[in-house]
Amino acid sequence: MQTDFINVGFHIEFFVHITVIIIGFLGLLFFLKLDPRRYGLLFILATLVGNILCFIFVKLNFYLFPYVLFPAFEFMPISAVTLSFPILVLFAVRYSPKQWGWKIPFYWTIVHIGVFIETWALTNTLLIQYDKEWDLWDSYTW
Repeated sequence: MQTDFINVGFHIEFFVHITVIIIGFLGLLFFLKLDPRRYGLLFILATLVGNILCFIFVKLNFYLFPYVLFPAFEFMPISAVTLSFPILVLFAVRYSPKQWGWKIPFYWTIVHIGVFIETWALTNTLLIQYDKEWDLWDSYTW
């Protein structure tokens, strides 16, 4: 599966990347102000896991990213992955309900929001492209 990279310009993809980076950075600052050790370590671990999984899925040709901010340095949106998925993890840990009965709907809602955003990106942008052996259901179940 070979796709030419799109040059960075003023496309919707550019604005989505910049928005994710800005919101992610501001979210990281918020959580680091609350508890730098706890949330800093969790951010690093979530970043490593998110980028490693993304790297594996790209190398297995499950999906690719035709548009990245820095095509000379990236074949996947490292900056966006680093500042989006870990912030969701920090949010989920910080605001998880205390009662077990509410934890499943809480986390399920977060997963559905993530899948909704991925669906929007898939149908309205050139940010992600699935291979024939990967689809939205696979992303949802992972």
